[in-house]
Amino acid sequence: MSRLVVCSIFSILFLGSTLTAGELSSRMVSTGWLRTNLNKEQIRIIDVRTVTKYYISHIPHSSYLNTESVRLSINGVPYLPVPYNAFASILGELGITENSTIIIYGGQDDPQTFYLIWLLDYIGHKDVALLEGGFEKWERENRPLTQDLPSIETVKYYSQSQIADNIRIDKKGILKAIQNNTATIIDVESPETFAGIDGHCKRKGHIKGAVNHFWKNDVEQLYQWKSFDFLKRSYGSDYQSGKKIILVCEDGWAAAHSYFTLRYILGETSVQLYDGGMGEWANSNDLPMETSNLDIQISGRIN
Repeated sequence: MSRLVVCSIFSILFLGSTLTAGELSSRMVSTGWLRTNLNKEQIRIIDVRTVTKYYISHIPHSSYLNTESVRLSINGVPYLPVPYNAFASILGELGITENSTIIIYGGQDDPQTFYLIWLLDYIGHKDVALLEGGFEKWERENRPLTQDLPSIETVKYYSQSQIADNIRIDKKGILKAIQNNTATIIDVESPETFAGIDGHCKRKGHIKGAVNHFWKNDVEQLYQWKSFDFLKRSYGSDYQSGKKIILVCEDGWAAAHSYFTLRYILGETSVQLYDGGMGEWANSNDLPMETSNLDIQISGRIN
């Protein structure tokens, strides 16, 4: 099936009515849709849970992927995306071509699913979606499960020359955005980490001028968002300002969840992820950081 046809199907299924949070977005498929299309040749399913959980049971035809295999240390900075050619090789080993429809699922403890969506967006892959409700919903609905390993033939993932640099930013880009006041920097860690009370990085606190929006406040569960109106209110004037949005956390997982929320639930198109994260920023003593009063931070949030 051609990419155009697949995209048209997604549009009919997910964009035919007004989107509200918790309903399907252009990057999410229902369990019913996946069951119907489970045996389609162009579908490739990726399971990002632990390998132990994968061995116990998984959705038929799904391939296991340790998402840490798509990140590595570059110039001393941990968890940056592997180079394009390495990622393309991994996709090819999973039987994925540039024309494949990729469906990704995890469990309620697997926020890395959202990072994989962001990374596939970054390399310009068009047909990719999360499974609504994750593995738990599929299992709860008594849909097919197996312990059989899939029969996958290695293929070539060809470069599309469509790297989306507009959704990724480095520390130099952030410094420029701060100097020119062209972006809203949103730190999606907990209020305590944002304030500098806890955290795992060399320096505590947040990028100077950033605002805090804890990513977990957006959802009832990992794959179940609160109402569209709630989300729009909770992002407040920062979301409505028209500025570019830069998302940051310690290691990229949480910021990728907020990327999905802003781009595919709220429809914000100008969103960038700082994948170096606070691990990189806080390690450089010359980069501006600050702490804040936790009481002020909490009282300033919209609940």
